[in-house]
Amino acid sequence: MFNKYDFIKQDLNAKSLAFNILKDISCIDNALLNELKVIGTSQKTTIRLSLHSSPSEDLHNMIIFLLKNSNFNIHKHLKKTETYHIMEGSMFIIFFDEFGNITSKIKLSKNDNLLCRVPRNQYHTTIVTSDYSIFHESRKGPFNIKGDSIVPSWASNIKLENLEIG
Repeated sequence: MFNKYDFIKQDLNAKSLAFNILKDISCIDNALLNELKVIGTSQKTTIRLSLHSSPSEDLHNMIIFLLKNSNFNIHKHLKKTETYHIMEGSMFIIFFDEFGNITSKIKLSKNDNLLCRVPRNQYHTTIVTSDYSIFHESRKGPFNIKGDSIVPSWASNIKLENLEIG
C-alpha cells in the first residue's frame, strides 16, 4: 500500500491495518502523512504505522490515523503510561473512574492541547471530532497481547457516540 516507500512493510499479524517502518532512523515527512491519509480514507479504516521494529522493543512509537467514529475501546494499561501527540485533526481523550464515570475530557488539536500523557492504571478512550485525526502515540514496550490492555466490564454499557464532549 505504501508503494513509494520500500522501507514500509505491512504487519500481517496485527489485528487492524498496521505497517512497520524498517529503518533504524525513522522520519515522518508531510508526503508520508499524505500517503497515510490517502490509504486511511480510501480503506475507511484505522491505520497504525509503527516506528519500532518489533513488539518486543522497549519503546513503542506509532503514528495512528483514525477516521471520525472509529474510536478505541475504553481501556487502561496497568503498568504503562502513554502519550498522545496530535499531528492533524482534533480528538478528545476521555478519562473514566473505576465505575465508568467521566472524570476529565482533554481536547487535542493544533489550537488546543498538543500533547497529553495518560498515567498508568487510568481508564481512557479517544473520540475523533474532525473528519480524521493523525496522532503520535508512544508507550513502553514490550507489547503483550494478553493483559496489555484491560477493558472494564462496564465499557460495553457506554455508547461513545452519545457522549457529550463539547
